[in-house]
Amino acid sequence: MGPMLPDRMIVAVALVAAVGCRGRGGGDGRAATCERLARQSAGMIDGLGRSLGGATAADDPDVQAKVADLRTRCLAWPADVFACMRPGADPGSPRCQAALATVTGVVAAGADAVPDGPPVAATATLGRAPTFGGYQAVVTDDGTLITLEAEQVAAWTAAGAPGWRVPLAHAAWMQRLTDGSLAVGVIGPDAVVALDPATGAERWRALMPAPPDDDSGASAQAAVEIGPRLLVGLADARFVWIDPRACRAGAASPGCVAPAAALPDETLDTPTLLAAPGGDGVVLGEAEQVRLLTLTGATLAAIHVRDTFGGVAVTGTRVAVTLDDELVLFDLSACAAAAPVVLPRKSGRLYLRGDGECDACVVPPRGCVVARVELDGVDAAPPRLLADGSVVVTLDDGLARVTAAGARRWVSDVAAFGPVVEVGDELIVLAATVGDDLAAAPVRVVGLDAATGKARWKRALSVTAPMVVSLDDATVAAAGGWIVAGYQAGVAWLRRP
Repeated sequence: MGPMLPDRMIVAVALVAAVGCRGRGGGDGRAATCERLARQSAGMIDGLGRSLGGATAADDPDVQAKVADLRTRCLAWPADVFACMRPGADPGSPRCQAALATVTGVVAAGADAVPDGPPVAATATLGRAPTFGGYQAVVTDDGTLITLEAEQVAAWTAAGAPGWRVPLAHAAWMQRLTDGSLAVGVIGPDAVVALDPATGAERWRALMPAPPDDDSGASAQAAVEIGPRLLVGLADARFVWIDPRACRAGAASPGCVAPAAALPDETLDTPTLLAAPGGDGVVLGEAEQVRLLTLTGATLAAIHVRDTFGGVAVTGTRVAVTLDDELVLFDLSACAAAAPVVLPRKSGRLYLRGDGECDACVVPPRGCVVARVELDGVDAAPPRLLADGSVVVTLDDGLARVTAAGARRWVSDVAAFGPVVEVGDELIVLAATVGDDLAAAPVRVVGLDAATGKARWKRALSVTAPMVVSLDDATVAAAGGWIVAGYQAGVAWLRRP
């Protein structure tokens, strides 16, 4: 088992070697400089590999290939890269920073230097959070914030004042429907209710069918709109249709709920449901698998998750998934196989032997994997689908935008965490800054240029976050010129001009 040596680590080692070139002048030709960088990078990787007790550059074909790729890319670097290696050059200058971005592929967001953005118009301290899932925030055009709190759904005005409250033993999910209603899963009795976002009044209620036995659960775990109806997944892996046109408030009504499908011998726990590309099926994502199902429950394709499942987004005819510390684009229509498919392990990466393995799984058929995007530090957050079909994913130390074809558009060094919200040509994120107290850092809202990944503005909030954040505790939502953002119970309203 060798050390994890992703592409950006190889480049980082090359940049350390480049400092050595600066120290000795680096005045020879481009080809000779690139050859020396490649040799020095391989030597440093050898030392790293030995210190970790694993493969060295000479042992690992993947490392050898990346060092060779570095040599090739070095020959195409702009002249400014080599100029910044020479004695007397200032590596921190804007010119050299831009050259560095060319080498690493990482854009310096510059969030510290940009002006302050929209002012804080109001703040509030929300009620107690649900045990699981966070506050699940929705913002309406007038700036009203609607959140799931412990045992209730709560509204807050744009002035930060409490609004309506509806006591509900909810199932930790809320979804805004096409007609503006807020669908909420309810337990005891198991149901899905639709609330009016302006008043909290119940528009309709759909009672879930009773489980077949005492050991099963019928709570609604997730829902997705497909045409005029909702497909709801229950805890006992049954699926039902809800037709809001036939439902009414307060009680059961004929035609409101109808059975759809069932997955035998399974349970569902906080799954993701999305309409499949083409609308004639459903994508079911959970901790063990990502599946393409027909609307009657037949499995058309299944992707095995070895380690971590962050989430899934449907983009055009493809599905973007963060799983096993990677961002992968699949064409699920080409993934059909007799058994679940599993991604081959990547050479040069560190894995726990035997962890999450699937003996019955098969390699992906031709065309199933569209792209395994080369990104370092993909975290466990779901990918965010943008209006043009591209995908944004958060990394351990940055944010990346990837086209629907799987090409890296940019990687930005902004330390974003939690939801990513698209507002016009900007991406709104939360970012924590490192202060004197490393246990808690100030949180700020940052507006990024969606085309470049560079920061346009920032706004500090009066809340802090620890070095290790909980993604469920991050709130970012926007509508009608309002941005509402915060961490844990502390939220702020920003009013865009």
